[in-house]
Amino acid sequence: MVDEASNDRLALSDASSETGNSRKKKILSISALLYDKPLVKVPAANWTTVTKDDELVSHLISVYFTWYHPAYPCVIRDLFVREMVAGDLNSQFCSPILVNAMLATACVSKVSTRWESEIDVVQHFSDHSDVLETFNRPASRGLHYLKEAMRLWMEEIEYPKLSTLQAGQIIATA
Repeated sequence: MVDEASNDRLALSDASSETGNSRKKKILSISALLYDKPLVKVPAANWTTVTKDDELVSHLISVYFTWYHPAYPCVIRDLFVREMVAGDLNSQFCSPILVNAMLATACVSKVSTRWESEIDVVQHFSDHSDVLETFNRPASRGLHYLKEAMRLWMEEIEYPKLSTLQAGQIIATA
């Protein structure tokens, strides 16, 4: 379920200070998300064959909803989380293909910042070692979840559900 205290971390803080002509805004820290408890607690069981680690899946789903979902809101977060927690594989709001698409996207999501020296600094939103399909091979980031989503896509494409189409949109825009 979505933790009420954690909802505060999803939004940008409106705490700002005015000093002269400068204005500072506080925003959600990437490192805070990486090391704090996940925003949502969801099970891995029934949703992915890649891992049985509930903490990892909760972390990645939290990363997805914090960083990717605001730009591409193709699911209703509260309905998705409710159905995922309930474990209803027949739900129209949550399915294994949709979960795996979100997990793959959370693994590859990143931010690039241009510093004054004009060097781009890339920081992934998850530094968890299990986001790599192959240890110590950055190019394999999220590949295991993507392969699982594509396997499920081939099974479902003949009779797609809403969640099949949502998964396709997430994969296409990641």
